[in-house]
Amino acid sequence: MEMDLQIALDNYAYGIRDVIPQYITGKMKDREALEDELALVLRARDQIEPALEQWRVNEPNAAKLVDELDRVFLLSRDALIKIAPALSFYREGKQIPRARWWYYLDLITRVQVEEFVLPSAAWDETMVLPERIVVRQFALAKE
Repeated sequence: MEMDLQIALDNYAYGIRDVIPQYITGKMKDREALEDELALVLRARDQIEPALEQWRVNEPNAAKLVDELDRVFLLSRDALIKIAPALSFYREGKQIPRARWWYYLDLITRVQVEEFVLPSAAWDETMVLPERIVVRQFALAKE
């Protein structure tokens, strides 16, 4: 694995496992720092995405780790929204595709224990995320 991708994976894991839980539990409270930390988590996930399919073949442990981290990220969304209500800030003025669901946590709603949906009257795409999760679907809607 390339060093830059390893760093991105380490940063993503650190943000999901350590930083976000500390804010959710109130151990860390600085809102400006939280915004910076979330930006780092989103950036790390952006860096990982292009390599993920190749990892499924060549780096299965890394791909499995990303799947598990994604799941934790999704499961922490409700608590994260309570402490960082302006998650739309990270996509304002940018053309971020809905496939990069990590930018749309504020719009995703849980419709079943294992299913998450970006709500809309007209769904234009459905994406099933990694097989590690039994069912993890997002309805990707037009803005």
